[in-house]
Amino acid sequence: MPSRRMLAGITLLLMAAGFVYAGVYKWTDSQGRVHYSDTPPPRQPAQPLRTDKTDEAAAAAERQSLANKLTESALKRQQAREAEEKRRAEAEAAQRRAENCQRARERLTLLQQNVPVMRLDAQGQRQTMSPAERATALQEAQRQIDENCSER
Repeated sequence: MPSRRMLAGITLLLMAAGFVYAGVYKWTDSQGRVHYSDTPPPRQPAQPLRTDKTDEAAAAAERQSLANKLTESALKRQQAREAEEKRRAEAEAAQRRAENCQRARERLTLLQQNVPVMRLDAQGQRQTMSPAERATALQEAQRQIDENCSER
């Protein structure tokens, strides 16, 4: 979300620009986005928002309206970016859970088979799992399945 300092800066900048106000133009680009500027876009129709430069009250109200629109626009863009980041983070988390689920299921299948299962000890030597170690590993694999394989 934009910081208050940034929004205040945008508002002050727009209000200060009003003192040298030369006109404001509104146009819509090819992607349907509405733009406001003090110069018309090249080779594109634009609607002048103010042509009477003697009415300062109307100009001040128009500047405030423009500042509000720009602030709202910045806020909407920031919210859209945050929503996209959240969606991406959720997708990545779901992918990690799916991978963890698959590994846990493979481990559980291996541990449930009646074959010796090897592990590395502290010195890096291969050791056969004891029945107690196998039972603990089975419980851990099942816990990981419960944690990662359920729909959220």
